[in-house]
Amino acid sequence: MFIYLLLFGLEIVTIPIYVYEKKLYLIINGTCLWLLMAYRNYSVGVDTSTYKSFFYQSGMYNVNSTLRNWFFPFHARFENGFIFLNHIVYNISPNFQLMIMVTSAIMIVCFTFFVIQLNINYVIGLIAYESIFMANCMNLMRQGLAICLCMVAFAYVIKGKPFRFLLFTYIATTMHVTAWIFLPIYFIRKIKLNKKGIIAFLFVAGVIFLSFETLYTKLSSIIDEAQSFSGDVANNNYNGLTNIIISSAIVIFILYISKQFKNNDLLFIDSQLMLLCALIIYILAIKFSQISRMSLFFMPGLFPILSYVVGYDFKKNRILVTIMIIIGLILYFVVIQKYRPEWAGIVPYSFSF
Repeated sequence: MFIYLLLFGLEIVTIPIYVYEKKLYLIINGTCLWLLMAYRNYSVGVDTSTYKSFFYQSGMYNVNSTLRNWFFPFHARFENGFIFLNHIVYNISPNFQLMIMVTSAIMIVCFTFFVIQLNINYVIGLIAYESIFMANCMNLMRQGLAICLCMVAFAYVIKGKPFRFLLFTYIATTMHVTAWIFLPIYFIRKIKLNKKGIIAFLFVAGVIFLSFETLYTKLSSIIDEAQSFSGDVANNNYNGLTNIIISSAIVIFILYISKQFKNNDLLFIDSQLMLLCALIIYILAIKFSQISRMSLFFMPGLFPILSYVVGYDFKKNRILVTIMIIIGLILYFVVIQKYRPEWAGIVPYSFSF
């Protein structure tokens, strides 16, 4: 736990650098974050050992040339893009540590692009990333890659570049098939966040809630990974209700804060819609907790909202709220890792050297 607190501490004590030279702040702390993720031991992360085994057996797995397998892993354990990435890294050096370094670099580069393009407050952005996303990225390698690629896709949504949005969303799906859930965001953003829009969201959520088990059963018949989790879905056996309640409370709180500001900025409104999508998934996860992971694709909506709330230059009139948000984010991470370390398995931390 100490190494994570040290990272948070570094981001706080270097705030004066952010005030005078924002890019230098991002380089220093982004590099430290990458070093922490890239040089972690194989024991860090519940699923790391699985990815390690796959990496050393990657020569036994060929990239399926069938067109449909470039969209869904039909009767395959892993997606084509992830298999291809393993092949590339393995051919460079048959050392799983290099795979961890490369995937960590991809995640940090995508996140850095996201915060720069959307003008996110770097301090809040880094602390929020480490509090909410880092544990999953160090544990769920494929989904971590997909989530960070979707951050890039969201930046292109805001920039009004649909082709690049589709491209990065597609690349994300070749890392983890659940990234397809992010595709509708380009159309959902056209829905106005009023009573009719919210009712439409709830109606769709209700339909999914009632039909999810049937849909998942059909998916599990063609996708091996879905089949491996079918028992968990049927028995609601995963992170449990506690995780869902905590995560939902955070989303509701951020949405509540955002409603206190009358902001017609497109990024701000789209971020609210992203968090509303995340909340709906968490609500569905009360019955099917396995799908709670999918909410992480929409959680990047919290970055622009928190940046707007605290401001971008740490003005004196927002210092108190900034301190409260920073403390809240760090406490969330500490509480989860202390009382539910088995969720991600990143505590205790150890370096690979």
